[in-house]
Amino acid sequence: ADVINDFGDVVEKTLLYFTITRWVLLGKVISRVLELWDPLNEYFLNFLPRIQKSQLNKTEKYEKIKSNLTSNVVKIRLQFVLFLCKNIFDRFLTWFQQEEPLIHLLYRELSELFYLVLAQFLKYDFIVGKSGGDLCDIDFKLNEKQLNSKNIRIGERTRKQLNALTQQEREDFFKDIRNIYHGISKYFKLNL
Repeated sequence: ADVINDFGDVVEKTLLYFTITRWVLLGKVISRVLELWDPLNEYFLNFLPRIQKSQLNKTEKYEKIKSNLTSNVVKIRLQFVLFLCKNIFDRFLTWFQQEEPLIHLLYRELSELFYLVLAQFLKYDFIVGKSGGDLCDIDFKLNEKQLNSKNIRIGERTRKQLNALTQQEREDFFKDIRNIYHGISKYFKLNL
């Protein structure tokens, strides 16, 4: 009973719930999930199996939760997405939640945001001094333009946790990171 009360207190104080009246930034939600990682592990991996073992063995959702909580890759991916939110997207999203009209600033801000995304995974020489349409002309998928895995920007916390991964998991992780950066860049290229 103490575990349930403790877990309930932690969740009540820290989880962000979606409401129709406010814009919850993804980074804040991920940050809370990472803050609650250990209590979530305790609850789902230790407490529930002891209390409701027969019910848990039959549920696919529990197995999915268990698999995600025991995966180092999932936690590291969350750290990376949190890095993207905090260092790239949150400022832009917060800026454009102002009451005043900002449409006249949108193109310039999107151009700067695109530059910032490219700077995370491309060598400086290929993006320096470029903006707007010039950024759209960059072939960001060419390997010679990209930073290597050691230099690609993923965030300090993410990088520190890489040691928990196997060599294959690390290679897959960096492939996924490049795909994420490519996907974001492709979207900018098509819509800027």
